[in-house]
Amino acid sequence: MGAAVSRTAAHAADVLLAPLLAQAAARPQAEAVRAGALTLDYAGLLAQTSALAAALHRGGVASGDLVALSAERSAETIAALLATLACGAAYLPLDLDFPDARLAAMCEDARPRCALGDAALRARLPRGTTWIDRRAALAAPADAVAPVHGELAYVLFTSGSTGRPKGVAMRRAAVAHLIDWHRAHARLGRPARTLQFAPLGFDVSFQEIFSTLAGGGTLVLPSDAERRDPYALLDLLAREQVERLFLPYVGLQALAEAVATGAPAPQRLRDVITAGEQLRITPAIRALFAALPGAVLHNHYGPTETHVVTAHELSGDPAAWPELPPIGAPLPWVDVRVVDGEEWGDAVAEASLTPPSASADGPPLSRFAGEGQSRQPSAANVFEGELWLGGDCLAAGYIHQPELTAERFVEQGDARWYRSGDRVRRHADGVLDYLGRLDEQIKFDGFRIEPAEIEAVLVRHAAVAEAVVVAAGEDGARRLVAHVVPRDPSSTETQLATALRAHSAKTLAAYLVPQEFVLHAALPLTASGKIDRRELARQASASVLHWRAGAPLREQLVELWQQLLGVGDLDAEENLFERGARSLLVVRALTELRRHGHVLSAAQMYEHPSAAAQAALLGADAPVEAVVEADVQQRGERQRASFARFGPRGGAR
Repeated sequence: MGAAVSRTAAHAADVLLAPLLAQAAARPQAEAVRAGALTLDYAGLLAQTSALAAALHRGGVASGDLVALSAERSAETIAALLATLACGAAYLPLDLDFPDARLAAMCEDARPRCALGDAALRARLPRGTTWIDRRAALAAPADAVAPVHGELAYVLFTSGSTGRPKGVAMRRAAVAHLIDWHRAHARLGRPARTLQFAPLGFDVSFQEIFSTLAGGGTLVLPSDAERRDPYALLDLLAREQVERLFLPYVGLQALAEAVATGAPAPQRLRDVITAGEQLRITPAIRALFAALPGAVLHNHYGPTETHVVTAHELSGDPAAWPELPPIGAPLPWVDVRVVDGEEWGDAVAEASLTPPSASADGPPLSRFAGEGQSRQPSAANVFEGELWLGGDCLAAGYIHQPELTAERFVEQGDARWYRSGDRVRRHADGVLDYLGRLDEQIKFDGFRIEPAEIEAVLVRHAAVAEAVVVAAGEDGARRLVAHVVPRDPSSTETQLATALRAHSAKTLAAYLVPQEFVLHAALPLTASGKIDRRELARQASASVLHWRAGAPLREQLVELWQQLLGVGDLDAEENLFERGARSLLVVRALTELRRHGHVLSAAQMYEHPSAAAQAALLGADAPVEAVVEADVQQRGERQRASFARFGPRGGAR
């Protein structure tokens, strides 16, 4: 283990659940969760948690079990995961937008003891899965929750290089360190109104939820319409006086671009935490933070197998921030190695414990450990290589996959390390720069994607001989592009793209389905005979969007979507989402339209999915706010009965 003292199971249970009990006792009427105009106070959240924990106990759930939960964003879901942990079990979030085949594969690999949810979850579960009715459980009386110790906190599935997702089983002790660190942090330990933005299947959601509740803050739950529309999200941040926001880089950039086009900056925002992909400080992000005096941008790094392991803060004048900020220094319970070795299992050279320029009396770089062959850093005390992670941050491994676990989590001496596959630069002061992936993994829209998983699905189609998937473009125009060699040279790009998009959607989550398909007679190769992925990415790089002033709006929209989708042909009546439009392209389209005086919401684009329909809607001057408000009201009606039982408060504060 690392230099920090390892957390016991008992301490982990205390760190993760005791704050809820303490808040419910000391501030029972303080807001814990807010969705629209409806709130659930800490006493109500504890009551829901106790009722669901009692139902799980009655269902035979015990320490060490796994409970599947619907990954919806609701107060009931927050209570369900708290109840699962209180029973000593771990939770497995299931996104009901995933195809049946993917949900079935997750359940087959994870083997949950039962599922807790509503009828929508029950309908999507594999046959034979035990189901506990959440609504009935909430209606039953229950005593206060008494936390039970358990080893695991959650199992989250990430993209797998074998073509099948893999479930990361995270230890409670590891994430308890993170919540402890948050509580002690000078800024992040303060009570704050925090937006719960991340999907439950993304590890940042754990950080959002537990750091907020541990600090006595309020979780603000956005609707789907608000999440996917930066302008609606900015309205929500202002209306709900949100002070803390966790957001992937692409989401932060979308918000910044929205502010750059005239949307008001959220003046109560004080801390923005970004993770999941490399942070870039763009002109729009500089301008956003210049409009938020005193706000701090926190750059966090950590793969799903470890959660957050490094942190770096950007404050002061945004004009002085570096374009590519470092990912920071290791957190106190984390050990790191920066390893120079090309092949797994080779003897490696790694950063020495103390650089040669440091005196014997100087502070040691105690978070950088390792034995064996060493190599001196360069004259500038900089060292580059693969980042290995150790200490008390590691997951238990990949659930029910011991061979894959042994491949990625390696034992050296008395220590266990996770080979991140990320290339970093370590400076003499211990600060790390992120330099990219050693393999071909893609960080896209906050998700970690293995191109091999998508490629494995594509080549299963009878019409495909070879397939390579790359990320092309930058920022909001970034997209997944599948380069395909068809078996039939006479295949047309449009026909094959339609077939492959439908084929992929049967198995892959929506964010894994390529937005663009390009046909090749043969794929380009490097001098060593490998597929030249860099060349493929370069060929598909995004160009500057052009707007033909004076043209009819319908034609302008067709041309805009042709550029965004990277297609040469597009009928005005075609469904844009069937041609590959995704949330990032929707955001970019919204921003581009506003640049030219046209206002739509993301919800309106989804409800009017063709260029012709969007042109007609703009011509009718339909109000944007009505669509988002309707979405919020519908969600409020769904939650009202549950909130009423557990002491909701009105919208006024």
